[in-house]
Amino acid sequence: MNWRKNGVSLALAAIAIALGVWIWIDRGSITGSERAARPNNVLPAFRRDELSRVEIDKANEKLVLSRDVDRDADAAWRVESPFAGPADPNAVDQLLGALEFATYVRKVDPKAAPTFDSPRASGSITMGKLVFRFALGGVAPSPEGASYLKVDGNGVFVVSKELADQLLRGADAYKSRTIVPYLSLDLSSIDVKSKAGDVTIDRWGELTFKLHGSGLRASRESLDKLWAALAEMRADTFLDGSAEGGTSDATARADVKDPEVTITMTPKDGRPRGVILVGGACPGHADDLVVVRTEPTRVAACAPRGVLDGLTQSAADLADTRLFFAHEDEVEEIGLTNAAADQKIELARKGSGWHARAPFDRDLTGDEVDAANALASAVVRAKGTNVARIGNEPFTVRAHVRAHGGEMQDDELVDVGQGPKGAWIVHRLADDARLDVTPEIARHLQPSKSALKGRDVVQPPLDPKDVSSIALCCGVAQDLARDGTQWKLSSPRGFVADQSGALDLVDQIAHLRADSWIADIDDGSFGFAPAACSVTLGAKDGRKLEIDLGRDGETGLYAIAKDSAGGTSPVFLEPRVFRDSLSRILVDRSALAVDTSKASTIVLTRGATRVELRRVADKLLGPDAGLPTSVESIAGALDALRADDVVRLGPPAPDEGFDAPSLDVRAETETDAGKRTVHVRFGRDVLRKNQAMVFARIDGVDATFAVARERVDPIRDAL
Repeated sequence: MNWRKNGVSLALAAIAIALGVWIWIDRGSITGSERAARPNNVLPAFRRDELSRVEIDKANEKLVLSRDVDRDADAAWRVESPFAGPADPNAVDQLLGALEFATYVRKVDPKAAPTFDSPRASGSITMGKLVFRFALGGVAPSPEGASYLKVDGNGVFVVSKELADQLLRGADAYKSRTIVPYLSLDLSSIDVKSKAGDVTIDRWGELTFKLHGSGLRASRESLDKLWAALAEMRADTFLDGSAEGGTSDATARADVKDPEVTITMTPKDGRPRGVILVGGACPGHADDLVVVRTEPTRVAACAPRGVLDGLTQSAADLADTRLFFAHEDEVEEIGLTNAAADQKIELARKGSGWHARAPFDRDLTGDEVDAANALASAVVRAKGTNVARIGNEPFTVRAHVRAHGGEMQDDELVDVGQGPKGAWIVHRLADDARLDVTPEIARHLQPSKSALKGRDVVQPPLDPKDVSSIALCCGVAQDLARDGTQWKLSSPRGFVADQSGALDLVDQIAHLRADSWIADIDDGSFGFAPAACSVTLGAKDGRKLEIDLGRDGETGLYAIAKDSAGGTSPVFLEPRVFRDSLSRILVDRSALAVDTSKASTIVLTRGATRVELRRVADKLLGPDAGLPTSVESIAGALDALRADDVVRLGPPAPDEGFDAPSLDVRAETETDAGKRTVHVRFGRDVLRKNQAMVFARIDGVDATFAVARERVDPIRDAL
């Protein structure tokens, strides 16, 4: 060996070994840095990762908590005495936190300190090779609740009531509150007997289960309710001191003779089964239930009554009605293929978007991503009814659907088809299940050319400025034509057109966007023949665009566009409020306004109360007695009056309240055109379109309007 060449390396290695040995030996003593970091703490060092044992000896019991940190750094705490079993982690954390962060109120001269011949509690804390021994003495004179504490080798202190209380807690506080012995991941099967029926669920995959007997897949959501109920089955109160691993007459008396629920858990690794009985009301705890675990160890306790909801699910409740196990945010790939295999959609997630493999091969952009998200959501969220085994019923397959991702390792496959009478059926291949589905769901499960289409309905685009006519057939038939910059109502006659309403409607239709595309063509099932609600726009160049609304479906209204420039669109969905836009009566809503600057007198009448405002020297004045509201406020409210909606054309309905108006406004005005009387009447209050409104009419306009009550009340409150 070349000693000169290797001498430095050998010397460094020797120093490292010596340093390691010194550190290992030194772990049995407190370092200067540890003391410096904890100058006011009762314990001058605290090595939480090395904590392995806590002993607290009181007059009537000895509590011993331990964990095997040599075997597992994250080992759980157990109770060794006065009973054996897992410790409640929350209780242990509270004790260790109190010890770690305990600071003294003041130090006490050991010579002047009281004796610790009969301590209220004594014990030790073991952290690797470091052991602290302590004794809790009597109550200190101040502060209130404080106690004397002696830590061997560190001194005598006055400590807070909180630390003393932690050291004096009984061993029952450290009992594990967990009643259920195994997690769902541990189970081979679970059997639940209840008044809802007997259900056995067998493990099917790593995270999936099947219903025993039928072989149907167990619902992910229903299982979550079951697992949540088991997780909530924690002891609020132990019955008569029953302890983990112990048996006693008291525990036996707490046994449930006629349980509401019996749960049998069979682990997959050969460990003993777990048996839990859930019974009636807990003594002294009416909102809790008696829960007794009889195997593998025995414990009786009170647990929340709410666990029954998750435990009393029937086999029908647990059978999965979803077509796919994966959730939409878990799906990585979606594939739809028709039976003839001549139409296909293949999508794969790419970042926050999608890549299409079919019907074209490219990344999706803009609205296409939204369309793909909507398609994936509709497919993965789809549910059926009447789930059962497929049986021998004739079944004509129309499409195949594939989903991949989430907790299922393999592709999820379903076939979509129809039975002999045309009803839509889905065959879930994984568990050979048959599910009935609606035609709406069936449409989403079949590939269509429009599925990935952008959301703009009107193509080519239509400039709202080019629109010259509007024909509405949705409730009141209306025809409007543009005359220069103004819209005029040609039908019904005798009304002034609502200029802003007409412009808004044209703009809305020209920029109409589909919520989603439903079908490439109208098959007669969407309610378009005859259309109950439609609008037709005419443009200067002869272009005509018609939007027809059909029946309610899924999350909106079915709609279709017939465009002389772009042809007939696929069927699409629009929000239901779109029908409100097309049924709106486009009569001028500003007619109710009273121009108080031109009024010579204004008479307000409400029941038997009458108030007259008169103009004197260009100022409206009220009565000499004064009003609850200023004249200026009344005038401002009258000037701002406008209708929020047109209710009907023609005479008022009997229930609109105009026989006994809630407010009558009559104003005499003088304009360049001469004198004019403005007479507005307000009928009864009504809730319309989720808004508090008041019916209103004005002389000269044969229509009933609705005005927001907040516009009317300032005037009514003045009377």
